[in-house]
Amino acid sequence: METCYAIDFGTSNSLLGAVNPEQDFGQIPIGIEGEGIMKTILYAAESHQWFFGSQAIDEYLQQPTHGRIFKSLKKFLPDQSFQRTRVFQEVLTLPDLIAKFLRMMRERANTHLDQDVQRVMLGCPARFSDDPTSHELALDRLKAAAISAGFTEVSFCPEPIAAAYKFQPSLEKEQLVLIADFGGGTSDFTVQKMSQQPFQDKDVLAMTGLSVAGDKYDGAIMEHFVAPAFGSRAKYKRPTASNVSHFPKGFIRKLTSPADLIMMSKNSVLQNIRDAQRWLLDPDDEERLENLVLLIEDRMAYALFREIEQTKIELSDTAEGNFSFSYDPIDVRTQVTQDAFEDCSAKFTSEIIGCLDRCLIEAGLKSEQIDVVCLTGGTSQLPFIAKQLRTRFGDKLTTSSQFDSVVQGLGVRAQQWLRTGV
Repeated sequence: METCYAIDFGTSNSLLGAVNPEQDFGQIPIGIEGEGIMKTILYAAESHQWFFGSQAIDEYLQQPTHGRIFKSLKKFLPDQSFQRTRVFQEVLTLPDLIAKFLRMMRERANTHLDQDVQRVMLGCPARFSDDPTSHELALDRLKAAAISAGFTEVSFCPEPIAAAYKFQPSLEKEQLVLIADFGGGTSDFTVQKMSQQPFQDKDVLAMTGLSVAGDKYDGAIMEHFVAPAFGSRAKYKRPTASNVSHFPKGFIRKLTSPADLIMMSKNSVLQNIRDAQRWLLDPDDEERLENLVLLIEDRMAYALFREIEQTKIELSDTAEGNFSFSYDPIDVRTQVTQDAFEDCSAKFTSEIIGCLDRCLIEAGLKSEQIDVVCLTGGTSQLPFIAKQLRTRFGDKLTTSSQFDSVVQGLGVRAQQWLRTGV
């Protein structure tokens, strides 16, 4: 009896489930210590050995300057400018990098089940990009990575639809349900008529999504509370210029993006700061910019954002969080209040809630007409996101499994695929 894998390849975490037409094997332990949830992290050591998940983090922390770490690769899928990167002597495309992770997942699951599974149901965002061409590029790249990983049949299911498959059995009667999936890289929404009956295409009343989620909130903390210690606000004035110059906005965007900063090379940093260092208005910025070069040169960006993420998590439960990062001679310590975090990330919250509201508009419904709101994903736990949701939906909110709703729903969809062929 043919088996199919269900893979939730996430920006932050990845999971794998397995099903055949008659049986759901559940989540497969793909972590090196048997865990079912893996951080979507890759690390290439100088020995040309690749590590994944928690093991990749451990190896990186032991020798950050002797390898390459990759995080949030999913974020680059719709980015046409990302073509390839050099990892020691090997030139790799984005599908090549993602294929390494998917191949690891497939091989470990094959070993666990003692099968050679070649069919996969992959989750994907509702929208990789607002640009249809970029969205299709992302799907093509993800499919290419899956095929390179050893899969011969690949199908996709939007992640909010998958979360709905997981939520469906809890319903006792037909209801209008909003599924809100808040991930690390994207926020996705779908409005559906749901009951115990099998899904039909007409039951999906609307689906929207955008590339704003957990990583953007990490970037907000970086931009407003951490990056100034690395010269992000440095001002300089060339002798022949009449105006004071600042770093280009594009450079600051990369500096405050976990995925982009980790990928940034020393040369690209130097191109942006070479002139600035000669004509700085504040002599203290010289040291700050040297800290930035060191951060990039010694590949400590992941370690920095790891601490930022911990501060963000702390701010989900407390009114004030403490950020601390030390790497001699760098020593950055600051306090971040929940109110200040809410203020500096307000534009992202507005974009996410605006996308949710568009989903309701496209469905032709008002918030009071929704019967149930099913939340999944860690970003839904941010207090100011939760407040916006309560304002719109009151006690209609219910939280599904934070990490495994999508992969469980993908398993249900995969069984349907195996049984019907569609």
